[in-house]
Amino acid sequence: SWTVHAVCLGAKRYWACALEELPPILRSFPRDKPVAILDAYDVVLFPCSRSIVDEYRAYGRDIVWAADTTCFPNHKVCKSCEDRYATDSSEMQACHKFPNLNGGCYMGSPRAL
Repeated sequence: SWTVHAVCLGAKRYWACALEELPPILRSFPRDKPVAILDAYDVVLFPCSRSIVDEYRAYGRDIVWAADTTCFPNHKVCKSCEDRYATDSSEMQACHKFPNLNGGCYMGSPRAL
């Protein structure tokens, strides 16, 4: 089971509030326990047979971000896949499916976050 911590619930200045409230919450977890940060405005987790923790660990990275097909709120600030990766790289192939980070959902160990 997962413990849920509501941080900056309904805050108009979410990022400023999160910078203040998240560090002490993250320090309260074991350093290597996976933690998911969700903005909850447009993120919903549905039950399924796969484990979100297993999916996270399969990437073998300290932090895993959700990805999106659009660059929101300002598409002009996002670089194209071609500007970021070599033409024949595996990163380029993956980039075209979901080229943009989605800050509304990321997961990692408290140490990494």
